[in-house]
Amino acid sequence: MKENATENMEMGYIGYQEMIADITSALESAGEVMTQLELPRQAEQAGEAAVRLKSHVFSVGIMGEFKRGKSTVINALLGEEIAPADVVPASATLNRITYGLEPRATIVYKDGHREEVPVDRIAEYVTKITEGAAATAELVDQAVVEYPCQFCQNNVEIIDTPGLNDDERMDAISEEVIPRLDAVVLVLSASSPFSKSEAEFVRNKLMTSDVTRLIVVVNRIDTIFSERDRTRLLESIREKIVREILDRMAAIHGEDSRIYHDTKSKLSDIRLYPLSAIQALIGRLENQPEMVEKSGILAFEERLRRLLTQERGVLEIVRVSGIITSLIAEGENAIKLRMSALEMSSEEFLKNQKEAEEKIRDFRNGKKAEMDRIRRKGTEIRKRMEGIVEEKYADLERRLNEYFSTYPVDVNAIESETGQKHFQNTARADLEKQVKQALSEYTEQINVFLRESIGDECVLIQEYVGSLANQITILSEKMQNSSVLGTAGVVGVDAMSNLLGVFLGSNVFSATGLGMFGLGGMIEGYRAAGAKGAVTGLVGGAAAGTMAGFALVGALGSVAFLPFALITGLAGTLGGKFLTSTIWRRDIQEKKAEEIRSDLKEAAVQSIRNLREQKLLENWAQEQVKTQIDGLMEQVEQESETMIAGMEDTLRAIAADIAKASQDKEQRMEDYRKLEQKLKGIGDRMVPILKRAEMAGSQTQQAGGV
Repeated sequence: MKENATENMEMGYIGYQEMIADITSALESAGEVMTQLELPRQAEQAGEAAVRLKSHVFSVGIMGEFKRGKSTVINALLGEEIAPADVVPASATLNRITYGLEPRATIVYKDGHREEVPVDRIAEYVTKITEGAAATAELVDQAVVEYPCQFCQNNVEIIDTPGLNDDERMDAISEEVIPRLDAVVLVLSASSPFSKSEAEFVRNKLMTSDVTRLIVVVNRIDTIFSERDRTRLLESIREKIVREILDRMAAIHGEDSRIYHDTKSKLSDIRLYPLSAIQALIGRLENQPEMVEKSGILAFEERLRRLLTQERGVLEIVRVSGIITSLIAEGENAIKLRMSALEMSSEEFLKNQKEAEEKIRDFRNGKKAEMDRIRRKGTEIRKRMEGIVEEKYADLERRLNEYFSTYPVDVNAIESETGQKHFQNTARADLEKQVKQALSEYTEQINVFLRESIGDECVLIQEYVGSLANQITILSEKMQNSSVLGTAGVVGVDAMSNLLGVFLGSNVFSATGLGMFGLGGMIEGYRAAGAKGAVTGLVGGAAAGTMAGFALVGALGSVAFLPFALITGLAGTLGGKFLTSTIWRRDIQEKKAEEIRSDLKEAAVQSIRNLREQKLLENWAQEQVKTQIDGLMEQVEQESETMIAGMEDTLRAIAADIAKASQDKEQRMEDYRKLEQKLKGIGDRMVPILKRAEMAGSQTQQAGGV
């Protein structure tokens, strides 16, 4: 039974890679046609999409406290003892495990230089198992381990992170990688389930608005012998995870918000995967399939496969399929126009050319006006952001004032110097914790505001780009002689368009213009959870948009993820100011509890005022706005100019055709018919790929788990 389950998992990855290879081939063919049609921008677009597709790698992050068996889980997935493990906190750096023909390890240092080391010595560089190794690890940014393991051969990389509960440096390393992951695997232990730091990770550090990336593994389930006890344990952990996430969502957005209810709905499907990683590893090392099956790893692997290929991977397939559909439509349009022009007289063409050039000037003026509008919108968003940040400072001051109003103070316990130092350290730690929690909530609220603002802007840009595409299509049709137009290519692109429309829950994808599909759904998903959340919105999208929509949302991948380093830095600044406050300049023994609380509040308020002067939060927020507005403007420039320049390129090619001898006309007509057939063939090749993607997208229900 183990072999069948493994085969299904492998076929899922292999099937996905086969689809990627087919789509890449279609892109390369489309690029060749664009080159033959002298459409350089479109040819470049096809080439760039092919390169990105071939280099796409799924990133799976393994997170958890030390001594949870995190490295053993990784080794069980790989079927080899690759990740370093020990009874003390082992991973002290970020370790990236990828596929390679031969075992190889490269240490990447913080100063940028690299060193290749034997794989069996990697623990000397990335762990804390000895003092020497710990000192070396301080200098290391990450380790890249290449290994000929079957799991990673599926274009999957595993990110082994430091323990969540080790030190601040390790927390920072773990947190920074989270936004870039396709899947977040949280490893818990059945023997000590859902600790305080694990609850904090789920509540404050995970992107709670995108919980669909989370897979929870409960390791060492073999230590719980009773099936009833296992069921109770897993249900208890699930309830705690759901509560932590919903409590955070309620604190940030309110229980009546759309985001809260969307997250609650997603959490109803959350599954936990009980696992004995050591059984799975031994079973694979010793070729004992019964032990592998008993370990519980097969259900976990199946869920991971579905998440990567049928949820994350399908988005990439549909995105690139949209690009191909757009290229086919543009190619067909150019061919029709050129074939029609060959039947025109020089005078007739010159008249049409003059009118087209005037229209092209109008198109570029419209593009400039749209860019100016986006620029003004950016200024408006920045001003609104300033007001939001100021509100957050005021709220932070209020929260700290309330917190320290009832802060426990034992005057007798702080009579001694030792007691005072303990009180100082405790108060500072409590202050930093309160500030971290508040700033984490504020930054996610700012994220939501920015996502919604940019989402609204995407809708307007969608309308502009769609209108431009429609105007170019009308201009092209006006110049065509319908009596000589072929129709072979349209069949292929229409079949693709219809399938994309069905897949996206929309029948508005049209081969006319440059391709229309569910951008509206993507924008809604983006508003809810950023670029990663566009996956969910895409699958359910029912609104129309242009091909540029995928590029627009795709350009927003860097939008305002939780700035963990900034949060830690701001909280640390407050803590430092707090310690040097005047509260410690007088004899504390003489102070009563209320006086001490009053001084604590005064010190906290003064620290917040100092933060305002530094403008760290404001600068971060403004940088997020700038990044997103610049990204939108770049995409509008690229997408609109590609369409406009494509029309110019076609006009130049037509002029060259007409200038050549009339005896070449029949040959040129035949050449264009062949290109038209080639485009049809590309579309026909894509139809079964999209059917497979549609089937995969309809089977995303989570596998296994309890």
